[in-house]
Amino acid sequence: MKLILKKLPKKKNKLIYLISYIIIFLVFVGTDFIKFNIEGINFNLAKIFMMIPIVILAMDIIRNKKLALNLNNRLLKYCIVFLIIWTIYSAITIYRSYDFNSYLIENFFLCIGVIDILFFIKYINITENKNTIFFLIILALLINCIYYIYVYYIKKINIGGFYHNTNDLATALILGVLTLINLIINIKGIKRVWLFTCLAIFLFTFFSISSRACILGIIFGCFLYLILNIIRYRKKIFRKKSFIIMTFITIIACAILGAFVLNKYLGKISLSPVEDAKTSNEIRTNLIFNGLEFLNKDLNWIIGIGAGNSEFYLRNFSIYSIYEMYSFHNPILQMTVTYGILITSGFIISYCIYILLLYKIDNNLKEIAWVFLVFLLSLIVANISSSGLFTREWIWITFAIIIAFINKEIKKEKIE
Repeated sequence: MKLILKKLPKKKNKLIYLISYIIIFLVFVGTDFIKFNIEGINFNLAKIFMMIPIVILAMDIIRNKKLALNLNNRLLKYCIVFLIIWTIYSAITIYRSYDFNSYLIENFFLCIGVIDILFFIKYINITENKNTIFFLIILALLINCIYYIYVYYIKKINIGGFYHNTNDLATALILGVLTLINLIINIKGIKRVWLFTCLAIFLFTFFSISSRACILGIIFGCFLYLILNIIRYRKKIFRKKSFIIMTFITIIACAILGAFVLNKYLGKISLSPVEDAKTSNEIRTNLIFNGLEFLNKDLNWIIGIGAGNSEFYLRNFSIYSIYEMYSFHNPILQMTVTYGILITSGFIISYCIYILLLYKIDNNLKEIAWVFLVFLLSLIVANISSSGLFTREWIWITFAIIIAFINKEIKKEKIE
């Protein structure tokens, strides 16, 4: 705590930074940490603090008659506009709501998540405060790892620490492992002993959870980052051509790896609906085909079924057996079913822009850019492990940190 207070800026925004640090710690320590019930609705301390930026931004708008974000890149501006459009459209889908409670939950996370992204962009300098931010993330995840190891090996209970479930903890640990590696490389002295100890605990927990998607995700992310580095050191005239060629090679290699080498590890992969689905892969296959059936009705391909309706549809309109699993376990599929192809395309394009800008920043030797870049690349695969990625507090704050970092570094380096 002394380290955190010492690192706080000595300006009038000291309170703002302290609030941001508390938010980061609370969301990464997990949703089951200090939770309570308000009028039948589950809350936790993280949600409460994530709502504080609403007040700060509102006061800023009232005082200045506008909200000046100072976005430093045209592509990034488009991404922020998309987030606002997504939020507005999600709220509008109330006219199609079958489950009002789920509608409120989904819109709460989307609205609060976007507001926190705007808050971090406007007020928080990620680069100058990276060590404090990384320390808080590591401390929060370390608490979860120790708790997980205790309940799993001593109490024989398989829960994800204070996270929603083990898959969510494994997904967050990808960022934790990358963060620790970055600190080990860049911090010298006795601190490295503690960092290596934390890394050993993180890896032990990560492989104890044995989330297949997360394990494959971090391998996939590191492999793609390696390919990008190979491209980077080639002559500039060949860069674009090499990028296209290596992308196709990577896709083909991953397809072959998934279809043949990993088939035994992942279990039998079916390309058609399974009549009596029981295994995880069979159920996930049927979830995909059920989602496609929902999209084929009316104009759902374009407008989706509406926020908060996915569980209701899976419970009541499923054609193929899903063994009482009422989450798509696939954020992109869920987004497509919920909001339609236009919103999903906007998200995918925005995600690719974040990766592109991080790659350009990393090319300018920013030592923390690669952490965020590899995490986003890993999440392309690892995202399917979570039952509801966009209703998790920590993922929105992670996006807030990454986008705020991109905006600040683009301004410094004048990257276009």
